Amino acid sequence: MRIEGYIYAPTEEPNRLSNAVIGATIRNDNRKPPWLAVNHDLDSVILTKWPGLLWRVAVINHGPMADLIWNAAYTRAVAVKILEEVPVDLLFGAHGKAVCSVIQAANKLTEEQAVGLAKTRHRDAAAIYAGSIKAKHSSLIKSGLSLINISVWKCARNLWGDQAFEYNEEREEWAILSPWSEAAEALTEAALALGAPDLVEDSDRQKLLKAWREVF
Repeated sequence: MRIEGYIYAPTEEPNRLSNAVIGATIRNDNRKPPWLAVNHDLDSVILTKWPGLLWRVAVINHGPMADLIWNAAYTRAVAVKILEEVPVDLLFGAHGKAVCSVIQAANKLTEEQAVGLAKTRHRDAAAIYAGSIKAKHSSLIKSGLSLINISVWKCARNLWGDQAFEYNEEREEWAILSPWSEAAEALTEAALALGAPDLVEDSDRQKLLKAWREVF
């Protein structure tokens, strides 16, 4: 049985997947890692970089699978055929285009925009978001929220360097500082409100969107 699935290819740095064309075969030189990870469904695609292309592919040659759990969400491949380009917004659910607009803003965030988001964020937004995020909603939305945070951290480091962060000794981890921290929160709140509009009452949704609408 032929296995088909999805591969997300970041385009920030050109590579064989980001430069692929429909009908092409992408093949590793050998059967050693790193393999091509073909996700079985959109829900299992993991994003850590933006922007990118989403390919639907067919596995031509399998990689070793013996050490994977029986219900693994992906197949290791040595070679795949590019079947079609799939709209990347499908990764974020039914309202993915709106979520993409927030991710794009996060990926190009300026210091001025970060300050604006921090200043205009509604005082109730954090509590509304905390209550909403616990509700049942698609993991597709969650992947977008995670990518927003990654993107804001990248922009903060590019613009402020190490001064954008401090080390929390109690938690033994790095934390992002103001205004970047509030900007990341405002953008994730906006993405949730746009990507899962039915999670909150309209009045609360407007509060989650306040900073986004005022800055962008």
